[in-house]
Amino acid sequence: MNRKAADHSKSAPAGVRQGSCLDLQHLRRYTADDRTLEVELLSLFKVQARLQAQLISMAKLASDYQRALHTLKGAALAIGANAVARTAIELEAIALGAEPAARRNLIDRLGQEIAAVEAEIETLIG
Repeated sequence: MNRKAADHSKSAPAGVRQGSCLDLQHLRRYTADDRTLEVELLSLFKVQARLQAQLISMAKLASDYQRALHTLKGAALAIGANAVARTAIELEAIALGAEPAARRNLIDRLGQEIAAVEAEIETLIG
């Protein structure tokens, strides 16, 4: 591998800081660089993400499970929380009663990803 390719393979995707859970470039485009709107969306995400994660974990009906996943995925994509969105997409592919061990692992991972996003939001907006 040449030096340029090696340097590129270590860099984060455009708009994502190294170690960041949020694509801030995406968020700023989405909010038209309106800091007040950005803070409001990030604050709402913190509340919405925890609620939806609880609904996903406790769902007894497939429709409730899918609705909570879809809601979380949309909120995550809106603010640039791409890892959260990817995990929600993976969970959408597993039916509510199917693959309980795989579902539990993904739900656990989702909780960790949400916690990481919440911590980054706290750093950004307090």
